[in-house]
Amino acid sequence: MDQPSLVECLTNVARITLSDLADLVARLRRRPEVAGLVIWASGAGGSFGSDSDLDLLLVLHESELPFTFVTTRMGETLTELQVVSLADVRAVASGIEPGSGWGADLIIEALRGRVLLDPAGAVADAARALKNRELATPTAAEAFECWRHAQYNVRQTRRYLASPDPDARLAVEARLLYSTHFLLIHYFTVRRLRWRGDKEALRYWRQHEPALLADWRSAVGELDLKRKVTGYEACFDRVYAPLGGAAPADLDLVQPGTTTVGDDAPERALRAWIDLVSG
Repeated sequence: MDQPSLVECLTNVARITLSDLADLVARLRRRPEVAGLVIWASGAGGSFGSDSDLDLLLVLHESELPFTFVTTRMGETLTELQVVSLADVRAVASGIEPGSGWGADLIIEALRGRVLLDPAGAVADAARALKNRELATPTAAEAFECWRHAQYNVRQTRRYLASPDPDARLAVEARLLYSTHFLLIHYFTVRRLRWRGDKEALRYWRQHEPALLADWRSAVGELDLKRKVTGYEACFDRVYAPLGGAAPADLDLVQPGTTTVGDDAPERALRAWIDLVSG
C-alpha cells in the first residue's frame, strides 16, 4: 500500500481559520505558554498597505520550542511569525546570542515594533533594554564570500555559454535566474550595508543608483542569451566595484578556513594554498 504524501499527511491535520489580527491576539491571550506577540516591519508603522504582508514575533515561555516559524493567513493577509523563547529574548537583552536559531538582530529589530500582547511585561522590558542597541552590519568575511561565489558563477556561466551543448545553454539561463538576484543582495553586503528586503533594495537603487537599476532591469528582461550575459557582467563589475570588481581569470578563488580571520584572511588563505601546491 502506498504511503500518503507529505501534503496528504499535512492536509489531514485539523486546520484553523484566523479572521484578522485581533482574532489571533484574542486566541493567544488565552494561552499561558504565550509570553508575548509583537508586530514589526511595515505592519508596525504607517506604511502597511492592502498588498502588504504581516510580520509577527511570537514569544513563548517554553525553552524547547515546538515550532520556530509559521506562514499563515489572517483573512486575505499573508502572515509570517518568527517564534522565539522568552529565554532568547532575555538573552539578547543581556548581550548574549540566542539559542533557538533566530539571530539577535532579528529579535532586536522585531522588538522595535508594536507590542500586541505582553501579559507579564517581559517583552516590553527587553524592548526598552534594546532600544539603543545597534544592529550588526555585514562583515568583511561575508563580503568576500559574496564576491568569491559570484566570481565562480561568472566563470561557470562563461564556460556553459561557450558550449555547443543545448543543455549547457539552458543551464546559463538557470544560473542567471539566481545570479542576477544575487547582484541585488550582494550590492549591500559588499558595501557593508544591512539588507532590508527586495523592495527596499530596489527603492535604494532607484534613489542612489538609477543607472545601475536601469541596466539591471534591462539584463533581467533581455531575451537574447549572449546579450543577457553581457548585461549581467556589466552590472557585476559595478556591484562588486568596492572589492575590485571582476577577478582575473587565472586567479584562484580560495575560501578562508574557519580559523583564518581578519580583513586579510582572503589573502592569507590564497597564500596558504599557493604554498601548499608550490612543493
